[in-house]
Amino acid sequence: MEIISAKRFYATLTIGLRKRYTTELIPVTAVYDELSRIQDLLIKEKQIYLSANCYESTIVLSGHREPHLNIRFINYPRFPIEEDVYKSEVKSLAKQLMKAFVQNRVVIDFHDEIIMIQEREDVDGGIG
Repeated sequence: MEIISAKRFYATLTIGLRKRYTTELIPVTAVYDELSRIQDLLIKEKQIYLSANCYESTIVLSGHREPHLNIRFINYPRFPIEEDVYKSEVKSLAKQLMKAFVQNRVVIDFHDEIIMIQEREDVDGGIG
């Protein structure tokens, strides 16, 4: 038995499961399919493997409740990469998912910072 370790860093991408401030739900399987497509391209073009652990959640803020998908990436010891490349590729993947699923913003909780990527400063009318 072999034990393989890698430098510890991770990111959790949180993306809404409604199209931009509407009631139209995005099927989780559609996100999985798009995520797989992006992963396949990363593997083919850059030999980068971003394994994802996905789980559903609900964001609650004031009277607003919205379903979300959390996508957690780690520096997988089988395919380790450098931290700067890792963070850059997670951000790129997040932007691609934002566009594919008509999201105004997403949040990425990295091991050392939390970032928000947004297109506009709009806020969902259901908040407040």
